[in-house]
Amino acid sequence: MVLLKEDKATQDIRLKDKSTWEKEIHRKLADEKDTTKEQDGIVWMDNRIYVPNNKDLCEQILVEYHELAALGHPGQKKMLELLKRTY
Repeated sequence: MVLLKEDKATQDIRLKDKSTWEKEIHRKLADEKDTTKEQDGIVWMDNRIYVPNNKDLCEQILVEYHELAALGHPGQKKMLELLKRTY
């Protein structure tokens, strides 16, 4: 499992109200216990963080990752690959 720094995106991803979880999450947690789990309000699927379907949150993650890579931007393809490792 990836260790997370507690940034704004991580705080926003944390699912505090389980009643708002999408149907896919409920199903995966029930059916795929080996690959999907919830820990400290974060849902992990195949060792990656599940990001709720929220445009603002997705943009926030892109901005944060882009800022981290600003010193040496790896290019669009590599940036997407780096994001997919965690989310």
